[in-house]
Amino acid sequence: MLSCKRPFAVVCILTFCLFLATATSGFGTSLDEELFTAIKQKNIGAVKNILAKGADVEARDTTDTRTPLMLSAVVGDKAITALLIGVGADVNAISLKDGWVPLMHAVFFKHPDVVELLLETGANINAIDHDGNTALMQAAYNGTLEIVHILLRQGADVGMKDQHGQDALSFAKLKGNPDIIHLLEAYVHYRSGKNTPIMDRQRIIELQQALDGLGYPIGTIDGKMGGKTEEAIQAFQKDSGLLVNGEASEELLSVISAHPEVINKNTQEQSTRSSPEKFSCQKKYCKDIPTCEEAYYLLKTCGYKRLDRDKDGVPCENICPGG
Repeated sequence: MLSCKRPFAVVCILTFCLFLATATSGFGTSLDEELFTAIKQKNIGAVKNILAKGADVEARDTTDTRTPLMLSAVVGDKAITALLIGVGADVNAISLKDGWVPLMHAVFFKHPDVVELLLETGANINAIDHDGNTALMQAAYNGTLEIVHILLRQGADVGMKDQHGQDALSFAKLKGNPDIIHLLEAYVHYRSGKNTPIMDRQRIIELQQALDGLGYPIGTIDGKMGGKTEEAIQAFQKDSGLLVNGEASEELLSVISAHPEVINKNTQEQSTRSSPEKFSCQKKYCKDIPTCEEAYYLLKTCGYKRLDRDKDGVPCENICPGG
């Protein structure tokens, strides 16, 4: 049904739309057909009833060779996915058409919660399709920073190459997402084993601040490699799928700086700094101020105390109630 060559193109999405639209034909029994329809409609109650009646959890569309679990990964229903796995669905079932496993479907359609569930229940993180593509390659090109990070911290191999010699970083560069490129490069450099120890006190402070910001207890941020800092590094390394050695290195700091939470925080801060102020300090008299919101801005931000004549904290009482 699907054979997506490099890169993962729009045709993949169009073909899957066709799959969803026609996922009720070519089944062994009507119960199997009903199961696919219920999954497509995200009707977990119907899915339970149909399975109880004897529908085959490993049924395949004779045209698309996809299983119910693959369809559940496509539509992104975590509860139905968990239900199917609970009754024995194969998390590593392979589509005969293109070699895609359920994990690849969840990655391609950007369902991080389903990705995590599949990995927790035994999905092969480094499975390859007929073109040698992995889930990490898909995520690097077509996914999200969150999914790339999930795969990396769960141990996805960043060095695997497809039949054309491209790895995940190649796909990320092809797509041009700087955050994903940064994250992949950080992991590639760290896992190379050629790490540069951090000796500078200021760099250790930066490392401590970054770890503290991610919720790893540091104790005192003092630029010294004490026991608390080493414990925090070890905890982060464990959570991130890295070699746990408690050592501070430039490569470790690079991995931390590429963490999705750090990226999102930096983006928000930059957005806040670059956003223009809603008001300015040009107006100085109540007669020129049209709203109470602006009056408070001028009083508190600009320091125009003349706007609060009776010193009760309420400016321009002709437009601001409560004075």
